[in-house]
Amino acid sequence: ADAAAAAAGGGGAGDKAPGTAELAPTQDQKVLTADRIERLESIGFEWKARRTKSKPKSWDERLEELRQWHAAHGTFKVPRAESLGEWLHNQRTLYAKRDTRFMTKKAPRMEAMGYKFEMRETVSVSWDERFQQLIEYGQTNGNYDVPLQSTVEENTEEHRFYKWVNRLHNEY
Repeated sequence: ADAAAAAAGGGGAGDKAPGTAELAPTQDQKVLTADRIERLESIGFEWKARRTKSKPKSWDERLEELRQWHAAHGTFKVPRAESLGEWLHNQRTLYAKRDTRFMTKKAPRMEAMGYKFEMRETVSVSWDERFQQLIEYGQTNGNYDVPLQSTVEENTEEHRFYKWVNRLHNEY
């Protein structure tokens, strides 16, 4: 707990003040600086996530999976905890970026089956706020391996915290 308390103090030059929110994360918030790596390691954060990865499905397989989801549930809203939900999020990202290949070949196929691309406004939290949340999670759970529960709705605070920790594992 002493290491966690010491690690929580003092942010980097680009860290936002607690309670500060903005629409999109800055480049500074996406980068793991040496100071941030040291702070994470000082609380016992393990870089290797304890998850196994399965063979990715093709885009056409995912599209068919989305078609079946819609037939079964009457909606295209798929929780991000589902791998299909994460795939769908990635498709929305390509759409938002107006990726040329996606816009010409894949988006029309999704729209033809009734999918509507609706962009959401998101609010980000400062790195220091997420770090403090990670410390509290570790104190409560005895580890920093934050799982994504299948019951967690997309775009909730719990889901955004999971994604932040997952990005730490991927960026290191």
